[in-house]
Amino acid sequence: MQGRNDYDRIGYAGPCPPKGEARQYAFRLFALDCELDVEPRITRLLLLKHMRGSIIDRAELICTYTRNRSE
Repeated sequence: MQGRNDYDRIGYAGPCPPKGEARQYAFRLFALDCELDVEPRITRLLLLKHMRGSIIDRAELICTYTRNRSE
């Protein structure tokens, strides 16, 4: 299931920094011991609340992205 993104739409939307600027993005992955029964439009904070007590492990990747001025 895909959830709401920063653009208030359902689904993944990749990094898209302003042209010519570098921005850092954090990707977080959680391993859970169960499947959550939540709606796709759930907020991030509510999702984290539902995950509480079920997180087995987690990982985080922080990347810096830039976009060419010509794109």
